[in-house]
Amino acid sequence: MNNSKRATQVPLDESTTLYLFSGINEDDALSQDYFFVLREPMTGTRFGFDLTGSNSDEPDPNPGDLESWAKLEWDMVALDGGRFVKVGTPPTKHPSAGDDVAVWGNGSGDMARIAFQQPFQLAIHASVWLKRP
Repeated sequence: MNNSKRATQVPLDESTTLYLFSGINEDDALSQDYFFVLREPMTGTRFGFDLTGSNSDEPDPNPGDLESWAKLEWDMVALDGGRFVKVGTPPTKHPSAGDDVAVWGNGSGDMARIAFQQPFQLAIHASVWLKRP
């Protein structure tokens, strides 16, 4: 990045920071393929599954299987009376078998890979947010 473009951090609340860059105008952002990035800070390792329906805005390409374990939702997992996951009962959907696919119930390493929650990140091209009339 050009040294004349300096970032200023503006804390919006305890978990949100806005970065402002001086020396960039709308024409620069559009002509130089800039992106606006919304990113969840990595505050620590988190495990769990998606809430039911959180992936419903995307059509399921294969209704019998998941694209990846990252698409696993809580309603696909069996829970016991204490609301703990029943590891002995496989979910109603799972990814197709492959060399890099963790196996449900195949030890703590695979279960950690299945339940690991990636931090959220979305990159939006400047042309989408800076549309001109």
